[in-house]
Amino acid sequence: MYGTPIIPLSLSNTAETLQEARANAVRNSLAYHEKNKLIYDKKFLPSELQVGDCVLYESPWHPNRGKLCAIMEGPYTVLRKISAVNYEIDRSVAPLGRQTDIVHVGRLRRYYPPLHQTLSRGEGEACDVPQMDGAGQLTGMGD
Repeated sequence: MYGTPIIPLSLSNTAETLQEARANAVRNSLAYHEKNKLIYDKKFLPSELQVGDCVLYESPWHPNRGKLCAIMEGPYTVLRKISAVNYEIDRSVAPLGRQTDIVHVGRLRRYYPPLHQTLSRGEGEACDVPQMDGAGQLTGMGD
C-alpha cells in the first residue's frame, strides 16, 4: 500500500541486459581508445637521436631539491643506441661506479647551444643578433 511497488525480476531477462550492457561498454571503450590514439598520433614526433648528439637529461624529482633547481642536467653526449627507446650517455653514476648511464628517451631532450649575441652598451648602438636568411642560414654572427 505504501512505498514503491515490488516489481518481480526475471533472472533470464536481467542476465541478457547485463550481457548487452557489457558488450556496449566494451564497444564504447574501444571506440574511445581509437579516437584518443588518432589524436595522439597526430601530435607525436618520434625522438630520433644519433650517436654523438648533445642531449640534456631530466633528473628525477627529489624531496631535498629546491623549487628553483634546474630540472635538466647536461649537456651530455649520446654514446650508443641500445634499443628504440634506450640510449647510453656519458653521464657518470658515482654511487654505482659507472662512467656512463643508460636512460630512456623520455628523460632526454636535444641540446641546442645558445646563439652568439652581443648587447649594446650605449644608446644608439645596434645589437648583433643572428637572423635567418631565405636559405635557412644564420647571418649576422660577427662574420
